[in-house]
Amino acid sequence: SRRRHYPQVVLVVSSLSVLILTQLCFLVFVTNGTDRLPYPSPPSNCPPPARPDAKIAYVVVLSGCGGGTSASAPHFLADAAAVLAWSIQRLHRSPREATVAVSRYPAPDLHALVHDEAAAPGGSCSSLLPILRSLNYTVTSLPSVVRPSMIGGDGHVRDRIGRDGCCGELELLKLHVYNMDKYDAVVYLDLDAVVLRPLDDLFDTIIAPSSSGCVVKARFGRPLPPRVDAFFTRDYRLVPIGRPAPIQGGFLVVRPSPPAYDEMVQAILRGNYSSAGDYGWEGTGHGLGYGGLTVQGILPWFYDERR
Repeated sequence: SRRRHYPQVVLVVSSLSVLILTQLCFLVFVTNGTDRLPYPSPPSNCPPPARPDAKIAYVVVLSGCGGGTSASAPHFLADAAAVLAWSIQRLHRSPREATVAVSRYPAPDLHALVHDEAAAPGGSCSSLLPILRSLNYTVTSLPSVVRPSMIGGDGHVRDRIGRDGCCGELELLKLHVYNMDKYDAVVYLDLDAVVLRPLDDLFDTIIAPSSSGCVVKARFGRPLPPRVDAFFTRDYRLVPIGRPAPIQGGFLVVRPSPPAYDEMVQAILRGNYSSAGDYGWEGTGHGLGYGGLTVQGILPWFYDERR
């Protein structure tokens, strides 16, 4: 039998306030128990952050912007980026100016990570980049994390990763959030999202859990581990009951760690994955669902099996 142990990743079920509208118009709305808008300010029973100087970043990733020329970059991406930026920035206003609950943390930085081919002159995202900068996103052009030809193993990953999930190997650009180690916590969100309430309890749990009374309290009845390195949600509907579930790739909060990035990339490059007998990544059963060869499968493998 395979050895099992609890991961250091928490599935947030009660305190996360993120609204995600997917391309299939599937609405995910997980709040702290209220469904009324606008939200009233919560009781001021949380102490100031243990790290009032903590640095937070919110990140979006663009592997491409549709079409083959800069003129065809869809305007809805600019609209989505503007709405997401507004939803984040309004949570960091002065309490006197705010009409919603505000964060106890300083205003975060906004980043857009763009695949270098899409960001190049004439690339599908090139006309969008000035708009992102005007919205206070720091735009960074990045190459592919891996190319299929670099992947070893028996060829299963190498031959299929380019067709896996929404974006093939370009989905791995999301792993660059682990290299942003000048920040204490980094939030990745798809562009089809808005943030409705502060994520302070998640930040408190990652940055200084022992000194705050506002850390996440629930984890399916199990206590939190002493150290929490990431929050994400599992997409249980993609695999049969009892199999390790992939993550939902549109939301991620992490403690940046370049060594974690290196370990995940090296696992992908080894290509030690088998679909025979449902063994998945490194024989653990992880990575069998949609996107399992990229972020949706490699992250739960890392946190369940390696952390």
